[in-house]
Amino acid sequence: MRTDVTQKTGALLAPAQAPSGVGYGPSSLQSAYNLPSASGGAGQTVAIVDAYDDPNAVADLAAYRTAWGLPACDGSTGAGCLTKVNQNGAASPLPTASGTTGWATEESLDIDMVSAICPNCRILLVEANSPTTADLGTTVNSAVGLGAKYVTNSYGGSEYAGETSADSAYYNHPGVVITASAGDSGYGVEFPAASPHVVAVGGTSLSAASTGRGWAESAWSGTGSGCSAFEPKPAWQTDSGCGSRTNNDVSAVADPATGVAVYDSYDQHGWLEVGGTSASSPIIASVYALAGTPAAGSYPASSLYAHASALNDVTTGSDGSCSPAYLCTAQAGYDGPTGLGTPNGLTAFGEGTPPLIAVLDGNGTVHAKQGGLSAGWVTETSGISQVAVASDPVNGPLIGVLRTDGNFYAKEGGLSAGWVLETTGVAQIAVASDPVNGPLIGVLGTNGNFYAKEGSLSAGWVLETTGVAQISVASDRTHGALLAVLGTNGNVYAKQGGLSAGWVLETTAKTQVDVASDPVNGALIAVLDGSGNVYAKEGGVSAGWVLEAGGISHVAVASDAANGPLIAVLATNGSVYAKDGGLSAGWVLETTGQKQIAVASDPAFGPLIAVLDNSNNVYAKEGGLSAGWVLEANGQVQVSVAG
Repeated sequence: MRTDVTQKTGALLAPAQAPSGVGYGPSSLQSAYNLPSASGGAGQTVAIVDAYDDPNAVADLAAYRTAWGLPACDGSTGAGCLTKVNQNGAASPLPTASGTTGWATEESLDIDMVSAICPNCRILLVEANSPTTADLGTTVNSAVGLGAKYVTNSYGGSEYAGETSADSAYYNHPGVVITASAGDSGYGVEFPAASPHVVAVGGTSLSAASTGRGWAESAWSGTGSGCSAFEPKPAWQTDSGCGSRTNNDVSAVADPATGVAVYDSYDQHGWLEVGGTSASSPIIASVYALAGTPAAGSYPASSLYAHASALNDVTTGSDGSCSPAYLCTAQAGYDGPTGLGTPNGLTAFGEGTPPLIAVLDGNGTVHAKQGGLSAGWVTETSGISQVAVASDPVNGPLIGVLRTDGNFYAKEGGLSAGWVLETTGVAQIAVASDPVNGPLIGVLGTNGNFYAKEGSLSAGWVLETTGVAQISVASDRTHGALLAVLGTNGNVYAKQGGLSAGWVLETTAKTQVDVASDPVNGALIAVLDGSGNVYAKEGGVSAGWVLEAGGISHVAVASDAANGPLIAVLATNGSVYAKDGGLSAGWVLETTGQKQIAVASDPAFGPLIAVLDNSNNVYAKEGGLSAGWVLEANGQVQVSVAG
């Protein structure tokens, strides 16, 4: 942590008023890094690891949030609330007060940065008895044990020969984001940032600029970086000038001359401007929290390397002299001081991928677009009677089309990929995909037989069942494939676990079925019966059915680990109703005069809903039930979405 800038005395006068000229506040940081902070992070807990107790932490957080217009602590949800525990995870006894050690200012900085980036997050402050490796490491383990998926560590020290043992004991937590500050003394590597299991966070100088972004960044001269003397290189790092772990992975503002505003009444008497990679570490941890829960068993730093183009590349500045030069000097692409760059939205930090929307027009031509509602449409292929899409961050988009001649074509890898003839004599198609299991494709033959395949376009088809009138498929990394079919007799059968699983009779006398699944909430199945009633169930094929809505002609479902289930129904009067959050949530009237709906959801972008109205116009909306509708295309006859 660095406070070595001339402080403004006026900042001491108004604790509940945002200071002027005393560092960046939440709105500036959110703008600089293109973050959806107002809508993201609900239900997530960011843990802060520090030493000693800050007796004023709760009151100072309230002052910071009030001053910057952030919502107050919500006691019912925990959003914006701070909980303090000791290094063993207990509420008492807390460590001794920080006194003149400076750790209270560090804690205020960390708490305020989490609030600035993720105001809807819960904050868990875990206080170590002392700033030793053993005590701080024990504190990390306790934070993870209490369920935090994001743990920030704004401390570090010189590397030492036995650090790999401490790394294994305290910092190796697959499926959890562990961020660590790179250091504030210029070129050189510190531990625990050197750990290949953590996200090593460097620092930048941030200033407003007359550019499209509105901001400019350069490598901060004080950030740590370099080549570890002891830690092995993680698989996702491919730079050639260091055979071991290279610091850093990513960066954010840290220069105290372009620092952040912090409120600390314990040993700083009010507002001050603070910098150091102690600021950038909690910033990055909170960006991950906005992006959604990391995949089980993953090391979240790897997502940065898989989506490097989704970061702001920092190409100027240096933190010292070294060879090869990229270890201490910013350049295009990867470099030591800034890693792969700074946040530009959430794509590089989570499981989310840009939305994929495809529409079928009245001439049998499919048009598709990626990247959200502002992206442009691309003509994909013609002579089509049906289209289905899916997408995930590892395999990319999967688009399947059914031609008017009954042939099924599919393509993987985005709008520029080529089409592959998959099979002939098809009456209906459905597709799904997830990062672990890959694509899942199901087709309904003109003979009423259902065929499915897993594992991309080169996989072989398997006859699944016969006497089928409709199909629906979904897949996720934890539960695997979920298939549901509507028999010609009106019975719905479903199976989980891939093509080798057995079918289960789910319910009878139905006319439509749709399914979704995610790693946290499990399977979601919804059916429409002959009386226009929608029934749904969560938790797999053994769960019980719940009557959801009546007077319905169409149902669509989606689910993801961050946002939970999304159910949308088309009433017989043309009104669309939708609900977030599972079967206990309430329905919201979304729009009227529609004849078809499609929904998708992902952890980064949230729900995506598209409707086809009676005039063949397609409207879509992102970001949940409170978002506004956008006219996407007209003269269409079908719509399909993935996210």
